[in-house]
Amino acid sequence: MAAQAASALAAPPGSVPEERLHDLLVLSKGAAGLVLESFFDAPAEPARRFSRRLAVDPVTGLAYLALGDATDAGAVQIVDLSDPAHPAPRARVDVGRTVVGLAVEGGILAVVGPFGFRLFDVTDPDAPQPRGLYEPSDDAGLADVKLAGGRAYVVGTAGTPPNLFLQPRLLILGLADPDVPALLGEHRTTSGFQGLGVTAEIRGDRAYLLGDLGLDVLDVSDPSFPYSVGGIPPSVRPP
Repeated sequence: MAAQAASALAAPPGSVPEERLHDLLVLSKGAAGLVLESFFDAPAEPARRFSRRLAVDPVTGLAYLALGDATDAGAVQIVDLSDPAHPAPRARVDVGRTVVGLAVEGGILAVVGPFGFRLFDVTDPDAPQPRGLYEPSDDAGLADVKLAGGRAYVVGTAGTPPNLFLQPRLLILGLADPDVPALLGEHRTTSGFQGLGVTAEIRGDRAYLLGDLGLDVLDVSDPSFPYSVGGIPPSVRPP
């Protein structure tokens, strides 16, 4: 399915253009709702790779598409959006395994997947360079990553199937040396809410860790000691 801008989520019903099978839709907000400006599809060779995740760097005007259906064919396509009407392909970063989460900040691209956590220098979008790799010491899945203030916030689960409840966890990595990401701290949610699908948002000194059921709010002002300051337990259901 096409990746879409976050602003589409708040659009009035019926204002988003009809569904199209593209890797990237570029939308603008008009008086009547969202308007389709253009679309982009990654090159089909050697095999069609549909976009699964999207990260956008508003400073550089570049988009990063996580591509790949097969577990051994993951890649990130860099797309230049400086002219929204004509998205232009730049380099492709071959990761080799499925990319399930990605983020970009300050010329650094972070990706997570079955391989763990990897960094790439994308200062030159036509010639990305591999940097460091971090692999968790235990058998735990990684699901998402956010970059903020020279740190990476990596979320995943602290258990493995077939456990019914997988405990979400947050890893905080220091990126002072992009060639050697360093684990600064870790938090494992103990509330028991399910974490098959886990994501996080970072706002200042707060990290919001969201699972399939439940929300944990963490204080990350001291990255070596992240701790819970509140949240929504899994027993709470929307009306």
